[in-house]
Amino acid sequence: MTVPCPACHRPMLAETYAGHYGREVALDICHHCNAIWFDKLENLGLTAGGVLALIQSMQARYQQDRQPLPQTMPCPRCTGQLKPSKRRTNTIQYTVSACQKGHGHFITYFELLREKDCVRPLSGAKLRKLREQVSSVNCSNCGAPVDIQKTAACTHCGAPLALLDPDAMAQTLERLSAEHDRKSNPNGDTVAVDMALDRLRTKRTFTQLDQIDHSHQHGQGGWGLVGLALDALMRALR
Repeated sequence: MTVPCPACHRPMLAETYAGHYGREVALDICHHCNAIWFDKLENLGLTAGGVLALIQSMQARYQQDRQPLPQTMPCPRCTGQLKPSKRRTNTIQYTVSACQKGHGHFITYFELLREKDCVRPLSGAKLRKLREQVSSVNCSNCGAPVDIQKTAACTHCGAPLALLDPDAMAQTLERLSAEHDRKSNPNGDTVAVDMALDRLRTKRTFTQLDQIDHSHQHGQGGWGLVGLALDALMRALR
């Protein structure tokens, strides 16, 4: 049974990922909004391989041009208003939109990457350089335009301007791949080599991210920094 996206109200896609104890977890995903609905505790039911597959799927379908998320969103289960909620894992804080009756939570891909410690706030030097070249970008979290000449955070959802952290992203993918491989393939020599090569390609791609992609018209919005990085990552790992 499909459920409507809390943000755009289109039917979300039901995608199945590996869960613990041989079970499968069916997630509701809106690739138009780059967001996921987790029913209660579904996020805890995913195996490392399931999380890895989810990240890869979200990367492959990442939409840079989308409508900003609305300020108010209904729960797809009870239609009650979702409430922004701060959550923490170890030292990482991230934000979800949670059902007040406990049915689950709605999380953007950007916040999922924050949860996995894969993004970093834009530093002062990089922010100054960006301001010299463009006047606005789209928020990687909600899609709203951000006037970077006036602010370093989205005025719509409060998310800071951020870039993917290449080392953290590579480490997360390697950790998830290694954990999945240990459980499914006792001989992980080939997989370990593949992961090392992927890491090198990923790092080589991200060395270019200190420079703004001049193929984008200066002074125009319409693109997000995380989206730009994801596009580069996908090209590198093909």
